[in-house]
Amino acid sequence: MNKKFRAWDNDKIRWIRDFVIGMDGGVTVVLCDEFSHLDFEHKNATLEQWTGLTDKNGVDIFEGDIVKSFKKNMHRIYFCDDGCRFEASNFMMLMTCDIDQNWMDRYKMEVIGNIHENPELLEKVK
Repeated sequence: MNKKFRAWDNDKIRWIRDFVIGMDGGVTVVLCDEFSHLDFEHKNATLEQWTGLTDKNGVDIFEGDIVKSFKKNMHRIYFCDDGCRFEASNFMMLMTCDIDQNWMDRYKMEVIGNIHENPELLEKVK
């Protein structure tokens, strides 16, 4: 699986579009146009890794996403080294890390938001 990441700017409350990840895991923002190139380290960014899975609409599922099944159950996506795991809604039960694309397809999981842009959904997940 190719590793993909997205980065959230905790100061400006928005996604960082062009960035590189340093050897220390830090985020460096890259700004460039036809005349110049500027790099600067971002001190307050949150990196989230792609799980390697997609939802029923083909949308990539990242750590920090909130998904909903056809049964209307919502889950917050967590990432562990050997796969992804979910925290189920309304009670604290962690499912095993062997969730795969077949499971996602069977339950018709759909990304409905994420922990940054839709924090109100977390109240429904807890």
